[in-house]
Amino acid sequence: MRKIEPQRLFNGLITWINWMPKLILLQFLWLVCSMPFFTVATATRSMIAAIKQIKDTQERAEQEKTTTIFFTKFSELWQLNKKKDIVFSFYSLFLLIDHSILSRFPQPLFQVMATMLIVIFMICSLIFFYQTLLMGEKKQQVSFFYAFYQAGRSPKRVLLHLFWTITLLLFFGFFGPAYLFLVGMSGCCLIQLIICPASITSIQISH
Repeated sequence: MRKIEPQRLFNGLITWINWMPKLILLQFLWLVCSMPFFTVATATRSMIAAIKQIKDTQERAEQEKTTTIFFTKFSELWQLNKKKDIVFSFYSLFLLIDHSILSRFPQPLFQVMATMLIVIFMICSLIFFYQTLLMGEKKQQVSFFYAFYQAGRSPKRVLLHLFWTITLLLFFGFFGPAYLFLVGMSGCCLIQLIICPASITSIQISH
């Protein structure tokens, strides 16, 4: 069994500590921009794009402020995907409300349906994540189906993303709702970007 080197573990801990203030700030900005609800999809895209930019440029001596990066991304992505993001926001709400209603019924059929809705929600969220990455710096629209196709090319990668998402949410939930509130969404996005192969961001978009 391969042992984890102490230095590598220490470096990982330092990296996480350095990220914490940024993640908390991004989580706060995401919550504020998601309050109208129809902007939740754009706010999520903005957080993903902001974390990616910070991650890619963290070696530079000078870096833009986290707030500036987030709101710049929000403005660009809102103009680019406004209609689609509004639809996706309400579609997500529809899935969550239906899950909440069905889960209240004790019958096995309703419980299975409620579970399926959560699975659909998580898969759609993952495709949404891939779609955002595929847009990259090109500032072009990418269809949901194209993102689904790219994600489907590697089922193992999809399962890995889903596994880490569930694991992180359970981890944060175990330590209390406060952790979910502070870094739940931003922490999940960072981990997803770390485990996501760099190749997904360099795929040439063609329509």
